[in-house]
Amino acid sequence: MPDSTVQFIIDKYYAVLKRSSDLFKEEVLTKLGNAGIDCTLIKPIIETVDDPSVELHGPQGPLRSSYLRHQQYSRFFKYVPPQGFSLGFNEDNLNRVFHYVSIEKTLKALLED
Repeated sequence: MPDSTVQFIIDKYYAVLKRSSDLFKEEVLTKLGNAGIDCTLIKPIIETVDDPSVELHGPQGPLRSSYLRHQQYSRFFKYVPPQGFSLGFNEDNLNRVFHYVSIEKTLKALLED
């Protein structure tokens, strides 16, 4: 899967997580308010509570770019990089590449982790 596609998915995933977190906070404050509880003291505390996965994929998170994702993968897993094989040029003179990841090396790395 191209890095641009992975980045697009992560950006959309982050947006959904962020919105979900914001809606959750609003809902908690609304429920507390409807129950007659003064939220003046509670609101700052609730605003600091975030799902850790939101920041993991966020603009400052360790998975925010292709480079940093690969750094994290290499740090925590025995990463087996794909090998590219040229398939030649197509009718538009674009080099077509097939990427292959060795199943044997991947299983070996998985079992070593």
